[in-house]
Amino acid sequence: MKKIGIYGGSFNPVHNEHINISKAFIKELDLDVLYIIPTNIAPHKQGEEVCDAKDRLNMLSLAFKGVNKVQISSYELDKGGVSYTYLTIEHFKNLHQNAQIYFLVGSDMLD
Repeated sequence: MKKIGIYGGSFNPVHNEHINISKAFIKELDLDVLYIIPTNIAPHKQGEEVCDAKDRLNMLSLAFKGVNKVQISSYELDKGGVSYTYLTIEHFKNLHQNAQIYFLVGSDMLD
């Protein structure tokens, strides 16, 4: 069975720990692919200033260049509006119907 990881966040900006956590996540779960998904508008961060969406996508592409099994997804940015995790997971479950889906979150989401 295919193993799919989802790592969502504002990535404002992306930093080394995002990359380190992603590599560990891929290795520990033996993922086939890890989607990095920058949020359009995070419900818990509404009103906060964030970098332009295109700039965040470019930063993510540069930061994760050469990291095996990572794909940068513009799904939430393309969708627009407030980004809700359950809708994103539903989208990726529909894309990968027979896969196990794993979700990685940053410590700011745990608060």
